[in-house]
Amino acid sequence: MATGEARPGIDDPEAVKTEWLGRLGSLVDEVEGWARASGWRTRRIAKTVNERRLGTYRVPVLLMEKDTVEVVLNPVARFVPGADGAVDLYVAPAYDDIASL
Repeated sequence: MATGEARPGIDDPEAVKTEWLGRLGSLVDEVEGWARASGWRTRRIAKTVNERRLGTYRVPVLLMEKDTVEVVLNPVARFVPGADGAVDLYVAPAYDDIASL
């Protein structure tokens, strides 16, 4: 879809994307603060998400590690049934969900 075209079901996809990325940034900041305060090492990476209604965009992923345990806070999508977005929290590399936020 070309830049500037309307996405299905959204009047202003850029505003929705900006709001979602702001909320993700706040969540990652908060969780990173908790992790560091508990002695975990943290690292941020970015991944690409492609949603039909928002297009392709980059989101922050938070990696947290302590001893031999690595936990990942991984944004999934803004548009999911029954919620205002989905972010998974799982132990890596097993990818067993701890929680879905």
